[in-house]
Amino acid sequence: TTIYARTPSQTSGGAKDVVVRNKDGQTATLGGGFTYIATTPSLMTERTLAFGDSLTAGVTCYGPTSDERGYACALGLATPYPSTLEDLLQADWPAQASSIDVENSGLPGEFSGDAVLRIQTALQTTHDLVVVLEGTNDAGLWFVGPVGAANNLRQIVSHIQSRGKKVVLCTLPPTVPISGREDYH
Repeated sequence: TTIYARTPSQTSGGAKDVVVRNKDGQTATLGGGFTYIATTPSLMTERTLAFGDSLTAGVTCYGPTSDERGYACALGLATPYPSTLEDLLQADWPAQASSIDVENSGLPGEFSGDAVLRIQTALQTTHDLVVVLEGTNDAGLWFVGPVGAANNLRQIVSHIQSRGKKVVLCTLPPTVPISGREDYH
């Protein structure tokens, strides 16, 4: 015996008929035998951690100057992508807007090796999802190389997943190669 209760998409909730059909072709209908409760789609992730370097923090570098590590960089402010992501999610999911939060955990100048350590304290139990945009500084400078940066990202993702969280790993934007560092492109 097979019991079907089919409700077309966009159907309002309420009582629906249940049809029972035997293998020999006999059918029986029970009017109102199934109550369908229409639900509104919902965003399954409300607390997001945006984890990364200056691109996440909303800091851009341009022109010549020097920071505490001696890198040539003048800081400029940009709208951090976590703010834009939060605004877009709140606009698309208005019923949940007040509970949607994208926490910006961007650290300018961070290398992926430093991020391996920082993710252990940045990730909280309340985060459902972690968006990782890390490794731009590794690509622009010469410290760990592409294999080292990839291994560090694997460790970051592994730690996040071991805590039962979902991960979105972002692609690095194009960078200007430093002489001798074309292996990142």
